[in-house]
Amino acid sequence: IDTSIADTAELQTIEAKSRKLILDMKVEKYLKAITINGNRQQVQQDGIKKIEIKRKLINTQKVRLEYIIKVSNTGEIAGNIERIVDELPQGMTFIASESDSSWKKENGIIYSTDYAKNELDVGKSKEYKVVLQWDNSQSNFGQKINKASLQGVTNKLKYIDSNQENSNSQATVLFSIATGENASVIIELISV
Repeated sequence: IDTSIADTAELQTIEAKSRKLILDMKVEKYLKAITINGNRQQVQQDGIKKIEIKRKLINTQKVRLEYIIKVSNTGEIAGNIERIVDELPQGMTFIASESDSSWKKENGIIYSTDYAKNELDVGKSKEYKVVLQWDNSQSNFGQKINKASLQGVTNKLKYIDSNQENSNSQATVLFSIATGENASVIIELISV
């Protein structure tokens, strides 16, 4: 082999054709911060977050959730992702002005096609910010499950994603009515 083509796309193509390389894209979704009435609070990535709101303050609290969707190429060859999809939970509104600009909205989902034509190289990752606002309502409580997924993972050699199990991720927030006389809004971590 001519060493002048080492570490080039041509060499990767030669290697990919001579042995079956693994194409594997991974998505991780987590809640990074909760903002209540303009006060931002970082949160731990593990477990389910619980937000309790006093009944008399339900109509006045402005609660925003900042999620991160991290896409990583954990395989052995560069690849494309047709769509990175985020399913919006019912009772939550997408705030485009505070989210990454690559998102497009359609029928209860948002999606990005950043890597439909551009390849994500091996070992590289990209994070996308998604901000959702809780819709104030006496009936808008319970679990809010935000799901992210990768669709159409392939590459120029027509490989497909070898590990579909890590192509989906979700983050759960539980909204409930606060009892007791503590603060107007309580945030806590529920171990899972």
